Amino acid sequence: MPKGYVGKLLWVDLTSGKVATTALDEATARACLGGSGLGAKLIHERVRTIKGPLDPSNVLCFMPGLLCGTVVPGANRTMVCALSPATTAWGEARAGGAWGPTLKYAGYDGLIVTGKAKAPVYLWIENDQVEIRPADRVWGKGFFETDARLLEETHKDAVVAGIGQAGEKLAAMACVMFEGTYARSAGRTGMGAVMGSKHLKAVVVRGTGGVPVANPTGLMKRAAEYGGKEKTLFKRNFDLGTAGTVMATEAVGDMPIRNFLGGRWAEKAERVSGQVMFKKYGKHERSCLSCPSNCTLVVGRPAPGSATPRSTRPSAPSAACASATASRSSPAATSSATITGWTRSRRATRSPSPWRPSRRGCSARRSWGCRCAGETARR
Repeated sequence: MPKGYVGKLLWVDLTSGKVATTALDEATARACLGGSGLGAKLIHERVRTIKGPLDPSNVLCFMPGLLCGTVVPGANRTMVCALSPATTAWGEARAGGAWGPTLKYAGYDGLIVTGKAKAPVYLWIENDQVEIRPADRVWGKGFFETDARLLEETHKDAVVAGIGQAGEKLAAMACVMFEGTYARSAGRTGMGAVMGSKHLKAVVVRGTGGVPVANPTGLMKRAAEYGGKEKTLFKRNFDLGTAGTVMATEAVGDMPIRNFLGGRWAEKAERVSGQVMFKKYGKHERSCLSCPSNCTLVVGRPAPGSATPRSTRPSAPSAACASATASRSSPAATSSATITGWTRSRRATRSPSPWRPSRRGCSARRSWGCRCAGETARR
């Protein structure tokens, strides 16, 4: 088996309640390179048996990238794949964070979910132990609350992927969310609706293993060299998160002002930029696991009716897209968009356009590291 793989796929049939593992053969591993490539192969082999995107026969794949779990900078993406309820064709969404690496630390190169549970459930994966547990207590709850409750039920060091009410109601724009209030989002093609159609509220993972690499010392050296270069190239990210790019985005015409119905927004773009928000509310920045680029600025501002600051995480997508789409130029409103979600912003535009920006980006761990050959390395 090529290095970088752990050699197993985890299969869960929610209809029968059966859990199984299969070996990942070397030919497939070399041809598909993990991630969406492997997901596409698995779905293609079964596509003739799939009756529709929201049918129990649809195959839902959670696939970490090939280098997930190593110290390679930025190697943390999780690909969520299935037939899309938005297009009825191939669907793929991805998110950063720590979920994908954690699945590999648990010993799996991918999770494949089939069937439909009779009642809401969530999966609890802790290394070789896999359980299908009832999710009645969190069904109907938003993702932030779901994350907090499921970590209480499982383990504080686990990582949660799940859906909110949009996924439960099979909305074609529903996201799969990761990591609670740090809100990493696999936001394209309606993968959250596929989870909801299976009565799958969440997948909670904890892993304590490692990912084999051919030359751990050499990989660490190269990764450290690249990480140092990225600090210089993307200095603005380290100071302000990707919210620091808002004014530049507006200057080149790539800001979705009223769903791209508007023209320039220069003065208001500056008001919701990372520079202004950090000056007014700034706390610190965050990055994904194994990523030296701190994409997200964390700000603290009082909750409505309270003098107690709460943390929000406006990245470039929430600052540029949510504010411009809803024509809201208040820094406080922009930071609220990160907490309250996109539906309010989308309603506020009252635009006939079906286009809706997806939230993507990365923000999960302050420190970064890997478990190459079972060891943890931290900068």
